[in-house]
Amino acid sequence: FGEIANRISKEILKKNGEIFTNCKAEKIHFNERSFKVETNKEDFFGDYVISTIPLNSLITKLHPKSPEPVLKCSQKLKYLCLVIVFIITKKKNVLNCQYCYFINRPYNRITELNKFSEKTSPQDENLLSIEISCHNNDEIWNFSKQKIFDTCMKSIKEDGFLDNNDIIDYKVFKVPDVYPIFKKDYYENLNEVNIFLKKIKNFYSIGRQGQFYYGDIDQMARFGFDTATEILKEKK
Repeated sequence: FGEIANRISKEILKKNGEIFTNCKAEKIHFNERSFKVETNKEDFFGDYVISTIPLNSLITKLHPKSPEPVLKCSQKLKYLCLVIVFIITKKKNVLNCQYCYFINRPYNRITELNKFSEKTSPQDENLLSIEISCHNNDEIWNFSKQKIFDTCMKSIKEDGFLDNNDIIDYKVFKVPDVYPIFKKDYYENLNEVNIFLKKIKNFYSIGRQGQFYYGDIDQMARFGFDTATEILKEKK
C-alpha cells in the first residue's frame, strides 16, 4: 500500500511541490484568511489545512483556543493503539491463506504478506504481520520489543505455525491512536467537535483518526481524493 503514497509523492515533486516528513504539528493558528502551523522543525503557512491528527489531540493544538465544551467533548473521543510485529521467516507457507483472525491469543490478526504478492520479500523469505490492538496503558503496550515478540511467538509455536528455526529476524512498531472506540455517548461528543471544525474556513479533518470513523483503507483514500477535488473546485 505504501507504493501508492510513493507514486503520489513522485507526482507532487515533479510539479515542484514539497513534502516534509517527521514534523510534529504543535500549534495550528488560523484566521479568516490563512493558517500558520508551528512544528518541531519549522513553521508552515498556507491557505488550506488538511489534517489527519486524532481529534482529541487536534483540538488542543488549535489557536485561538477551542471553546471549553468542545475541548471536553474531544477528550472523550478515545482510540485504541496498535502494536505490529513483522516476522521474517524461512517458511514459505505459514497460514495457507492471506490473513486469519484470532481470539484468546495476544494478537488479533496474522497476515501472510507474501500471499498478496511474491515480490513482497526476497525469494527465499516470507513476511508475517502480527497485529495487537490495545490501550496505551495496557501491559503489552509497555512491554519491551523483545518481550512483545516472545509473547507472540509462544502462541504461534503452540499453534504449530512456526518454531525458532524458521525465524530470520523481526521488527516491532508501536502506533498510537489507530482505531476509534465507539462508546455510548461518542456521537454527541463527535458532533460537537465537528460543528466547531466546520466553522474554520478551508480546514479539513479527514481519515480514520480525523473523522473518528472506522473505515477501510480504500474508503480513507477516497476521502482524500474527494477532499482534493473539493478544494480544486473552490479554487476555480
